[in-house]
Amino acid sequence: LAAGEVFLMINGEIDLSIGAVYLFAPFMFYEFDTATGLPLMPALVLAMVMCVLVGIVNGVFTAVVGINSFITTLGMLLGLQGFTLIISNAQPVQTPGTDVLGEASTFSNVFGGSTYSELIWALVIVIVLQLVLSYTRWGIYTVAVGSNRIAAAEAGIRVRVVIIRNFVLCAVCAGLVGVLEAVRTTSVQPDPSGANDVLFGGIAAAVIGGTLLAGGSGTVVGALIGALLLGVLNDGLIIEGVNADYLSFYLGLAIIIAMAANTYVGRVRRGEAGG
Repeated sequence: LAAGEVFLMINGEIDLSIGAVYLFAPFMFYEFDTATGLPLMPALVLAMVMCVLVGIVNGVFTAVVGINSFITTLGMLLGLQGFTLIISNAQPVQTPGTDVLGEASTFSNVFGGSTYSELIWALVIVIVLQLVLSYTRWGIYTVAVGSNRIAAAEAGIRVRVVIIRNFVLCAVCAGLVGVLEAVRTTSVQPDPSGANDVLFGGIAAAVIGGTLLAGGSGTVVGALIGALLLGVLNDGLIIEGVNADYLSFYLGLAIIIAMAANTYVGRVRRGEAGG
């Protein structure tokens, strides 16, 4: 989640709908598999196509229509959560591909059912997207657009296309995470509150990892470090028996400190620390 969010935040945009996409994708996977009788992989591909469409809508309304990304994706968050509750009748269902035999067993092991599959997926996504960000035109254009959109446009970069493409990437990452978690837990839960927790965790990981909300700077590896920090902090507090009421306080404090440090480092790089 944080890896996809990094690309958008470097553009100076944000996607609040990733929590809703995280909730929406597994239900679409279930509908394509059970309602239409499609095999598991085609059903998964179609579910990802639906995530692509969500990303395109977010990108078009933001980059072409000109609505602020915060407002666009907030509307998408609420609308998509409501749509998911409607199609699911607010009832949990069993995740397709979580049977113990045959093709389903192989599918489950690859897409979240085995002990290390989610870790492997996370590392692969981080490595691939960091390479894309650092060594491809997609990544270079992303940084250029986030640093100075006018200069990027004058240099021939199609700014709107870059932003829309990053919205699509963010939505696909969110949908994939939703499916991985649904396969791991063997059920799809229509729980918007849990999805919103995942949303804030993804954004917090990107911010703690050094991605600036103002755009122009950020790394996918930093998002991984931010996610690990949040995970260690969360599990450490639980293991130590700290009251759960303190968890949000500590997480919020960690985000503020990280943003203050990022801002200071940015000023030092620009030679503004003395001011």
